[in-house]
Amino acid sequence: VIPSPGHFFWAIDKAKAEWAAVALESGDPNMLKCLEEGRDPYAWTAHLATGLPYGVVLAEAKAGKGLTNPDDFRRLRERWPEFKTARYVMPDWTVRAMFKEACLAFNYRMSAERFSMNMRIPLPQAKAIRDAYLRVYRGIPRGWSSVEYQVRTTRTLTTLVGYKVKWVGPMNVALVNQAINISPQGAVNRLAKDGLLFAHHHPRLTPLIERHDEGFGEYPLAHIAEAMVDLRALAAAMSTPFEKDGRRLVVGNELRVGMGTWRDMRECPLDAAQMTLEAVLSGESLA
Repeated sequence: VIPSPGHFFWAIDKAKAEWAAVALESGDPNMLKCLEEGRDPYAWTAHLATGLPYGVVLAEAKAGKGLTNPDDFRRLRERWPEFKTARYVMPDWTVRAMFKEACLAFNYRMSAERFSMNMRIPLPQAKAIRDAYLRVYRGIPRGWSSVEYQVRTTRTLTTLVGYKVKWVGPMNVALVNQAINISPQGAVNRLAKDGLLFAHHHPRLTPLIERHDEGFGEYPLAHIAEAMVDLRALAAAMSTPFEKDGRRLVVGNELRVGMGTWRDMRECPLDAAQMTLEAVLSGESLA
């Protein structure tokens, strides 16, 4: 798929918004500290769980991108002596990638058995990683309990943006687990839908599809001088704050643009000048 003639693609997504929603829902101090300091959540989690310095986690993630051979990882990790004593290190995954998968699993109460099957790792190893995750983020089970209490007592879940979901049918563990999943996912999805609704009523921001936490559309090159103003307005429409127990959090947005296929789109800072947008679309480097 490529843009219509005379247009470029735009995509705005919520930067790791589900993780931020879980942090706010749970009130976990380590998760909230990550958000306050502007850290990468997956690298932060790996740092806390493995004992590796945060900078080493980021460096290994960058240098190990695309590697799959355990021998290549072993040679790569010889650069950092800290790996000799690190915990929960997989032979064929960067530690950031490993704990990204842990975040996407254990924030939603996935069992060690399911994680073992999904990751194709031995069950004892999956249990150890799950236990480590929940030691690092002890508040997460409190978030699950909060959601469960809402659903069991009212059959209604109010997400962090005020969107309500009501359940009918038998009250059981499967329904509660569904609510635990929907609590962050529904909040983020609501923001993406807000963005597409804004784009639908805008004269130049043509919406094409909503991809869970991302709005995607196209924009006419004839109006490129107005594009950054319009895209910032779209981002603002997707920025309803998350609110929980007196805390308020606005999750950031990430913009990508492109003249080719979806895979060819490139990041462009939302606070960038118009010339930066034009440079990205022309394929120039921003370095």
